[in-house]
Amino acid sequence: MTISWGLAGIRFEFSTNIPEASLLAKDLFLCWEPAPSTPAARSCHRWSLHREGPQLVLSEGNCASVWREEVGVLGAVEADAVAAFLDDPAAPAALHAALVDIGDGRAVALLGRRESGKSTLALWLWLKEKMMLLCDDWTVLDERDGYVRPMPRRVSVRVTSRSVLGEDCWAAILQSRHQLVTTEGFLFRANCQKQRSAPVPLHSVFLLQRCNSQIPPGVVQPVDPVDAVFAIAPYCSARNQGMGLAIRCAARLAESVPVFEIGRDTPTRMSAALNKTFHALG
Repeated sequence: MTISWGLAGIRFEFSTNIPEASLLAKDLFLCWEPAPSTPAARSCHRWSLHREGPQLVLSEGNCASVWREEVGVLGAVEADAVAAFLDDPAAPAALHAALVDIGDGRAVALLGRRESGKSTLALWLWLKEKMMLLCDDWTVLDERDGYVRPMPRRVSVRVTSRSVLGEDCWAAILQSRHQLVTTEGFLFRANCQKQRSAPVPLHSVFLLQRCNSQIPPGVVQPVDPVDAVFAIAPYCSARNQGMGLAIRCAARLAESVPVFEIGRDTPTRMSAALNKTFHALG
């Protein structure tokens, strides 16, 4: 059986004769976009899974890996699909950013390097402010200026975030779907991620732990559009094809929506600063 899914014109396929794996794949990739037809797809990435004795063998092209459980296999396929999309020159550019719907159909992008706090802040906005968590790691730029779409990968949370988020938040996370234990914590599917990925209008961009920034904790400041271009470009997947392309993608974004930076602080204070900015912008 072959399970197919897509994102922004890129096609993905997972083939297996193992019923449990096909059912897991069908459910896991349901919130991605429907797969474009093979002739219409910009490109296609394929994986296959079969059993050899007690082991599961996952193949992609000439590469193969051995697994013990179906859930681990699907976690690998999910991660590989994201990596393949980011490296695919036919795919649109993406930003290393979490994406949260602020409640009026528009989304805010929380952009920053690894461990800058974007996932923790996005989880706080979802659990405490009742906003819709669309994704926590990569946000895809749409062909229309000012629109983005969430990368429909499961949310990744580190065990170290537990003390920051609090036990009530942690309990809500543990009740979520499609959990997979990782070396740093686990992956899970936020309840609001059941819908298929679709473009949404972008309200604003917030830079977390901007390089060489001296902004005080919990303070929000606007970033000049020219400065925003060079702050955003390093976090754009288009840099894999050259920094010039990443700068052009960042320029389109900075011309379309306001860009701010926010000083790292407790989620409570950062959330309050964000809400104040949302209300000021309207």
